[in-house]
Amino acid sequence: MDNCIFEKKEISDLRSTLAVAEANGELIRIKKPVNVKLELVGEYLKHAGGTPVPQPTKIGPIVLFENVFRAVNSQVIPYGMPVVAGVLGSRRRVALYFNTPEKNLALKMLEAIRNPIPPIYVRDAPCQEVVIDRNIDLTAQLPIPTMSYDCAGPTITMGLILGIDPETGQRDVTFHRMFVIAPDTLTALMGPIRHIKQMQLKAEAKGEPFPISINIGIDPFSAISAGISSPTGTGLDELAVAGALKGSPIELVKCKTINCEAIANAEIVLEAEIQPNVKIMEDTVSEKKGWSMPEMAGYVGRAALAQVVKVKAITCRMKPIYQTLVTPGEEHNVIMGIPGEAEILNAAWKAGYRDLLTDVHLLPAGGGKLIAALQVRKRSTDDDLEVRNLALIALATRLEMRYVIIVDEDVDIRDPMDLWWAFTTRFNPKEDLIVIDQCKVWPGLAEHIRITKAILDCTVPWDKKEEMRRPRWKRD
Repeated sequence: MDNCIFEKKEISDLRSTLAVAEANGELIRIKKPVNVKLELVGEYLKHAGGTPVPQPTKIGPIVLFENVFRAVNSQVIPYGMPVVAGVLGSRRRVALYFNTPEKNLALKMLEAIRNPIPPIYVRDAPCQEVVIDRNIDLTAQLPIPTMSYDCAGPTITMGLILGIDPETGQRDVTFHRMFVIAPDTLTALMGPIRHIKQMQLKAEAKGEPFPISINIGIDPFSAISAGISSPTGTGLDELAVAGALKGSPIELVKCKTINCEAIANAEIVLEAEIQPNVKIMEDTVSEKKGWSMPEMAGYVGRAALAQVVKVKAITCRMKPIYQTLVTPGEEHNVIMGIPGEAEILNAAWKAGYRDLLTDVHLLPAGGGKLIAALQVRKRSTDDDLEVRNLALIALATRLEMRYVIIVDEDVDIRDPMDLWWAFTTRFNPKEDLIVIDQCKVWPGLAEHIRITKAILDCTVPWDKKEEMRRPRWKRD
């Protein structure tokens, strides 16, 4: 979508985002009663989803559920709070929010990474119009969906965790899956080298809880920026990147009950503390022992040992909107993919490959993480080998990535059929497959967790350029 019909400044929070989306035909409303357990996500998948959701599925609109209830002992209890899913569920919508052509999303993200606008503090915030600091009962007070039959329980999937390093004061924001295991208690699964995990370990070393805010119902700029990963994210304030995307600073407010910050324009904030030296299995209260939830690669994940999070307060707007993310699917692909593409461009250009690398796309088949397509423009025989060095940079930039496909500039990296055509006609497994064995997915994981990665060079050798050119058509 090359033209947008509104100005970027119109988007400042979730509500203004939904208004823009609806004005552009990107939102539908479900008015019938919908059960928060299983039914809500099932209804969403009738309208939207995307790979790797099993077929039939499609990329669809935002879905706003206006009448959500829970069932307790056969009694229907309405929440009186709408639930929205799919806010970032298509690149076309993100292009609307960013006020840029869809093909330029990674470039827009890279520009924001290089020119951040730091957050500012406000004294009064919409997210604190209502404060609940006693008798907290998360599943009674908030419409937290149970995603599938394989879920460990009600799951917060779109809660942006914000924490502050107790030694340096550096801020980090990130998404992690969180299961409700008691009225005021969650689990949070955090990888060993996540920045916020390192911050939490510093507090734990002193025997102290680690304060965090869990921000639900946020602007799209903060949500996308949270997808920035290491090593690009090291020392980078993701909310400053969000401010650059927004064109003005993200507003923060001091929490009411803990020493932390919250996004001022969030719909709902959970003020919480990660407990020191305490972990619990995610499936502790689940009827489906051994399983957690559907994960980004398209499979049901195993339950894991996770942090214990105590919620001290719920603050929110008057008449808040609860935001959720259905995973796997296009929304996860977008949140992870666009920042990842920007990070690969950044790393490659810094290494001197700006003229060689023309575009990058993290494919939906890998959840926006596991497989990348690189589009290159060769200039000489030397580039036959340089493209492979370029692929190594991509693998080093996103450590979870397993496969890199390299194609020429005449291949559309966002068209799966064009990628398959290049693979079928230009790839020779004997010469063009580079296998890299014994790779660790993340530093800090158990030593035995190693994988094999691969580079698939589907480019035409420089000396065959004229022989293997595509037809030129008269199409005007």
